[in-house]
Amino acid sequence: MSTMNVLSSIGIQGKNSRLLSSCRPTITLDPILWLPVTHEERSRRIRWRLGWLPGSAPKPCPYHPNNNLLRRHAISCLNMHRRLCIPEAIADLISFLLDTLPTRTFLPSSTALSWTCRWPAICSILHELDQLQHYTTIPCKTPHGQKLIEWLKQLN
Repeated sequence: MSTMNVLSSIGIQGKNSRLLSSCRPTITLDPILWLPVTHEERSRRIRWRLGWLPGSAPKPCPYHPNNNLLRRHAISCLNMHRRLCIPEAIADLISFLLDTLPTRTFLPSSTALSWTCRWPAICSILHELDQLQHYTTIPCKTPHGQKLIEWLKQLN
């Protein structure tokens, strides 16, 4: 019996849900699951991957009440392309960047350096999006991306 059939039979995997493993271009352990990040950062990344951030039920954007807070609107509303220095030709830039996360502990210094800039920006954007989705302020316990940045510095 396939994994999908097993998950469906025990009620874990609905016909319209996605497995985290189907969100990566290759079959590997997703770095989101093992890289040193806070629980909140990991949760937001996984929810983005699964399409749960922003939520599935459309809500008006607090900044633009005439627009629903859908993924496409959130990308433009939060100026993600500009903040992450990614060309607008890449529609789902967060997923694009998550696909390029380090998959091993040996990294060239240039790769580690680029992540020390991009990772805090990704964390900040997804934190803002989480707040917009829930119409509330969610306190940030540590600076965005600090755990991963410290880990990257130890590698070099």
